[in-house]
Amino acid sequence: MQTFGSPLEKVQLPGCDAPIFMKRDDLLHPIASGNKWRKLKYLIEDLREQGFQELATFGGAYSNHMIATACAGASLGIKTHCFVRGHEPMDSHYLGLAKMHGMNIIQVNRTDYKDKQGLFDAHFDAAKVYFVDEGGKSEKAWRGVSEIINEIELPAYSLVHASATGTTAKGLSLGIERSGKPIDLHSVAVLKNKEEQEAYLLNAMTTLHFNYTFDGYAKTTAELLDFCTEFTSNTGILIDPIYTGKALFALRDLRNAEAFDPKKPVVFLHTGGMLGVLSKSMMDKIVPPKN
Repeated sequence: MQTFGSPLEKVQLPGCDAPIFMKRDDLLHPIASGNKWRKLKYLIEDLREQGFQELATFGGAYSNHMIATACAGASLGIKTHCFVRGHEPMDSHYLGLAKMHGMNIIQVNRTDYKDKQGLFDAHFDAAKVYFVDEGGKSEKAWRGVSEIINEIELPAYSLVHASATGTTAKGLSLGIERSGKPIDLHSVAVLKNKEEQEAYLLNAMTTLHFNYTFDGYAKTTAELLDFCTEFTSNTGILIDPIYTGKALFALRDLRNAEAFDPKKPVVFLHTGGMLGVLSKSMMDKIVPPKN
């Protein structure tokens, strides 16, 4: 996969006096952007070095990782498969876009989905198909994410990002440790998996924040939607109420509560994955900002 960085821009948050910096990883690719691109980078490199022509991964019907994997596969001539959990009808725009990129969707119930290795072994020959865990979760994914730190040329700062599986936080923590810079990492959980993230991120160099899940994955409120809409209408930078919106909302609260070191600038990592906000159910909830 092509290697290049993303810009660092100064932006203003609604309801916050001081500006922040935003690391625009949403600009890495129109579909496979942000941490999704970073996490796949070395997995794809390893796959190609080993001579694989196919890969299989895992996700939900609204998985940004699924879309990014399908897109990367189509771009590089790799056949992709995805085990998608759930009993419900599979008719999301995510799945439609994944299929458009040639991905084979395998729907499985939530109980069977818990045994990912078993599912993989039952469907594929490990000598021919490359295994990619949900969200790209792996040491190779950490390596890809860790490179973000070297691209931010500030000598010291507080870094805030949205966290789901904890893989991005793990990679950023690794990058901070290797850089030796005085960087304070804040990982904002966007879904209710406190015990899982705490266990996965044990000894990682981050502070976890669990008060901004808005009651779970893809759950939202009118206040959060208004915040996302106001930010996007003022800056032209699209954020979503599933990942980046929750983390930016948390950043504003933490900044106003003086939770960051006042001597350090604040950087927000925009991790991309904007397809969620484009669903009809989400769009129907958004109202234009008041003049």
